Amino acid sequence: MNETPSQQDTPKATLGKATTIIFHIASGSHTLRRFMGIEITEDGPLGSRKIRYENIHRAWLVKRYADSMELNFDPDLFFKLNRNCSDGEFYMVLFLLNVWNPSYAATKKHKFDLFAALNSLDEGNRQAICDWLQHPIWP
Repeated sequence: MNETPSQQDTPKATLGKATTIIFHIASGSHTLRRFMGIEITEDGPLGSRKIRYENIHRAWLVKRYADSMELNFDPDLFFKLNRNCSDGEFYMVLFLLNVWNPSYAATKKHKFDLFAALNSLDEGNRQAICDWLQHPIWP
C-alpha cells in the first residue's frame, strides 16, 4: 500500500529575517496588512505584534535559492502587484519600499514624500508611519 506523507511531514517554508521584519512593519498599517494578507492577533509595540498569516498566494515572496525553503520579500514584484491603487494606498507601498531599502527605492525612483503622504493618508496609516518613526526597525 502506498502512503502519502502527511502535511506534518512536509517541510514548511520559512520567512527570512528581513522579510519577517517587513511583515511587522506592515502590521501597523491596515492597508499593508490587506496587501500582505496578515491580521494582528495581539497588538504590542512595533516588532512584537502577534501576526496571523492568511492562507493566500503572495507572489512577491520568492525563494532565494531553488532548493531553499526560505521565502524573501521581492520589492519589484510587490511594487508591480500593488501599484494600481488609490493615492493613499500607493503612499503606503512607497513607505514600505523605502523602509525596506532606501537605496533600492531611490534607484527605482520610488520617492516617498512624507508631507504629500500625510495629506492623503487616513488616521490609521498616518499612525503606522508615526509609530515606525518613533521606533524604527530595519530589515
